[in-house]
Amino acid sequence: MKSSFSLIIPTRDRPSTLSYAIQSCINQDYTDLEIIILDNLCDHRTKVVVEQFADDRIVHLRSDRRLSMTENYERGLNAAKGDYICIIGDDDVMMPHACNRLANLVKSCHSPEAFIMPMADYWWPGTQRMLRDGIYKENHIYFQQIPSHASGFVDPKNLYHNFLVGNVGYRQMAGFYHKCVKRSLLDRIIRNERYIHSSIPDVYAAIALTASAKTIYAADFYLCLGGTSPASTGLAQVMANPDNEQAQKTLINWSQEDPIPLHSLVNRTGGSIKLYEYECFLQARDAGVLALDDELSIKSLTKNTIMEAYDHAQSRALDIVDCLENVVTRSVDSSREACLASVHEARVVIQSLDYAPRLSIGNSSPVDLSAGSIDAAFFGVRDAMAASSLLLMATMVSMDAKSELSVAELNLQLLRSSTSWKLTKPIRLIVALVNRLFLGFEIISFKSQRTSGQ
Repeated sequence: MKSSFSLIIPTRDRPSTLSYAIQSCINQDYTDLEIIILDNLCDHRTKVVVEQFADDRIVHLRSDRRLSMTENYERGLNAAKGDYICIIGDDDVMMPHACNRLANLVKSCHSPEAFIMPMADYWWPGTQRMLRDGIYKENHIYFQQIPSHASGFVDPKNLYHNFLVGNVGYRQMAGFYHKCVKRSLLDRIIRNERYIHSSIPDVYAAIALTASAKTIYAADFYLCLGGTSPASTGLAQVMANPDNEQAQKTLINWSQEDPIPLHSLVNRTGGSIKLYEYECFLQARDAGVLALDDELSIKSLTKNTIMEAYDHAQSRALDIVDCLENVVTRSVDSSREACLASVHEARVVIQSLDYAPRLSIGNSSPVDLSAGSIDAAFFGVRDAMAASSLLLMATMVSMDAKSELSVAELNLQLLRSSTSWKLTKPIRLIVALVNRLFLGFEIISFKSQRTSGQ
C-alpha cells in the first residue's frame, strides 16, 4: 500500500543520535507513513539500533559501498513510495504531531506541491569545542519566530524572484530537507535520471524545487527540529573550528567522495552559505532545471556575502571575502567592477577591525522568546527528542502567555514526554513556567512576543 508520507533518514555511523531520529518518526500520531533508513555502509551498531524498533514501516537500505551525500539522497528519493517526501538527518527529529498536522493541511489545502516551515535547530552536547565562533551554545535550541499571519499560500514565482535578487535564502524556500515536497514536483526536476546535480543536495533542491513549483504552502508550525552534533557535515562545512580534527575528517570525506565537483565558477566557498547558494544556482541552471536567462544578481550576492563575512571571526571573514573575490572575478555581469571594489573595501575593513569575542544568541533567561533561544540544559534536556517537546511547550506558551489552557496543555504534553526525561525534569519545567506566568519570575523572557513581520 502506498504511504502518504516517506520520512527518509540518511545515516553514516551515528547510532547514538539515529535512535532518537527513528523514535521521533515512530512516535508520530499519524501512521500512514514509511520510514526509510539509508545506511551508508555503517558498522554493525547501526543495524543494532534499527532492529531494536519492531515496526514494519521501517525500511532499512544498506549500501554496498561508501556513497557521497548526494548519491545517498538520490538512493532514498528513488526508493520512497510516499505521495509526500521529507528528509531529516540522523541527528534531527520530527516534531511531535508534525505528520498529523501536515496531513490535515494536505487535505484542507488541496494537496499543495510543497510546504515551507519555520526552522528550529538543536545543538547537541559536545558541539561547543568544535565551533570557531561563540555565537551558538551546545545543548541549546534556536528557532525562528512564527508570526501570527504565517500560514497560507505563497507565490512560487515571487519567492524564486526574491531569491534571485538576494532577499531570501534557501532555508526560506521549498525543499525536501526539513520540509516536505510532493512526489510529482520532485519528479519535475529530474535531469539525466538524477534529482540532484550538486554536492550540496539540500541547497540545490531548495532552488530547483522553488523554481519548478506551481503551489507552495507556508505552514505555521515546526516540522522538524534540526540537530547539529559533533559529526554533522553542516557543522564541518560552515561553523567548525578549522583546527578541529573531527570536523576536518568530515570535510575530507564529503569533498573526496562526492563525484560532483564544485561549479567551475565557484572554486571555493569558505563555508559561505551565500556562495553555496550561488554554486547550486549555477548547477541547476546548467542542468536545465532553471531558465537559461535566469541570473542571480551578482550585486546582491556580493552585498549579502560581505554581510555574512562581517558576522564571523576575522580569519573566517577574510577567507569568505577571498572566495567571493574569485567568484566575482569570473563573473561576466556588468556590475563586476563595482562589486570587486566592494570586495576590496570589505577586506580592508575586516583587516582593520579589532575583533572581540562574539556574543551568543539570546539567553537573557532560560527561555528567551524574543531572541528565539532555549537553554535546554537548564531543564535537564540532553537529546533532540526531549528538546523537541521542550520547543513545543515553549512555543505554545508564547502564543498566549496568559492562557490557563496553554499551561494545561503544556503540563499534559510534559507528562506524555516524561518517558524520555527523568521524573524531575517535567516537574522543573512546569514549576518554571507557572512561576513566570503567575508569579512574574524571569524564567521565560517575553520581551518581544509574536508580532507581525518577525
